[in-house]
Amino acid sequence: MKQFLSRTQLAGTVRSFSGPVGRQPARGRSAAEGRLTGRGGVLVVFAACFFGLLVAYWAHWSELAYAVFFMASTLTAYYVRPSGLPPVVVSPPLLFFVACAAEKALTSSGPTAAFHATVAALAAAAGWLFAGTGLTVVIALLRGLPSQVRALIMSLRSLFPEFARELEHHALLDRFDLFDVAEPERSELFEDSADQFLGH
Repeated sequence: MKQFLSRTQLAGTVRSFSGPVGRQPARGRSAAEGRLTGRGGVLVVFAACFFGLLVAYWAHWSELAYAVFFMASTLTAYYVRPSGLPPVVVSPPLLFFVACAAEKALTSSGPTAAFHATVAALAAAAGWLFAGTGLTVVIALLRGLPSQVRALIMSLRSLFPEFARELEHHALLDRFDLFDVAEPERSELFEDSADQFLGH
């Protein structure tokens, strides 16, 4: 009887420290399923840039649109699924350009005025674009961008074999090898730290 009670108390103690069995993996699966796809991330960045530019025009505060681009591109790189990292990394500057051209076409008096306003806006936003794109690339590298690029090249073998073979020996992929060491552990550590910073 004493042995049975001691084993029961020990099991209860272990459960109290470890928590309910299976709850942690379920939360991990729901977090992974809730991440953005690559197309969803591209759409989020474009929508944020477009509406940010409109609000900045009405508020006469151009820096607001640049800050929205910075936050949208970097946060999307964090929240997108690993398989969606390549389009999210390369598209933000182009998306900002398209959103800016569309916004100026709506708010300018004519095509010539819209063209000059777009060029002026892009020149003023150059620093923000560079900083936002740079931080986006860093976040993507920490989250496993090199492995996704290699997977993309492997998928291109069946469609464009000669082009894929040339890419496999490209010097840029050799640089990516520097990020391949302990990539899963580094990505998990980065996401845990970011979750704590964002209050998840």
